[in-house]
Amino acid sequence: MADKNRLSQVQSTDVSQSRINDDLVYWLKTKGSNYLLVVLITVCAFLGWNLYREKQRDAVKLAWNDLAEATTVEDLEAVAKAQANVPQIAMLALLAAGDMRLQQLQSGFIVRPVEGQPAQPLDETSRKVVQDAADDDYAQVIELAKSVAKSGASGPVVIPALIGRAAVAESRGDFVQARMMLEQAASATGGFTALSKVTTARLASLASIENGVALPPKAAIPVKASIDPVAPDMTGDILRSLEMPVTAPAPTPEPEPAPAPAPTGG
Repeated sequence: MADKNRLSQVQSTDVSQSRINDDLVYWLKTKGSNYLLVVLITVCAFLGWNLYREKQRDAVKLAWNDLAEATTVEDLEAVAKAQANVPQIAMLALLAAGDMRLQQLQSGFIVRPVEGQPAQPLDETSRKVVQDAADDDYAQVIELAKSVAKSGASGPVVIPALIGRAAVAESRGDFVQARMMLEQAASATGGFTALSKVTTARLASLASIENGVALPPKAAIPVKASIDPVAPDMTGDILRSLEMPVTAPAPTPEPEPAPAPAPTGG
């Protein structure tokens, strides 16, 4: 009896396993391929996303290297153009280019004197070209900053750009434009104490630059007719002493010999 029950259980188990296998085969034939395709697509998408992120990191690293190696205005502007899809790099490159052009305006030379190359002084035409180029560099920084404004990371870049545009306007004598740029920079310095101090100082000094310093004409400067000597004039005495002939000192007389003692008698 026990053997019959055991045989019945084994047969029931075999039938159940057979049904499970049949159901699995049926599921694989009808729906399994679809699920397998979804899994494969998910895996491929994950691998593709990782590859894309890796390429992005490599591109940003290369952009930083290009920025570090740029030493001239042309190099910096080329980096900004090539890395337009990385606005942080482009903004820093344009900001550095604008600052370098401001240095040219301050020094009065197109480029700094380099060994083996003479300095190129700025004339009126080249000065205007440098002013326009510097203002354009700073303006591009401000435009690019709008694309990253939501991240809150544009403040430390856009404020120096506004101050730079104000400096260019000052060099042109356009103090209205300079004040407007500085006021915009002052309104954007929330949370940046150092930049706020710089902007406030620039606004305070703008009035003195705008009004200028009135220097009196040379004819209005009082000049004393004669200046009292601080010591008596000894020039004549010195010249006369130099003209006197130089005489040798008199020889010292030699002492006379002492007389011999008188002989004494024995």
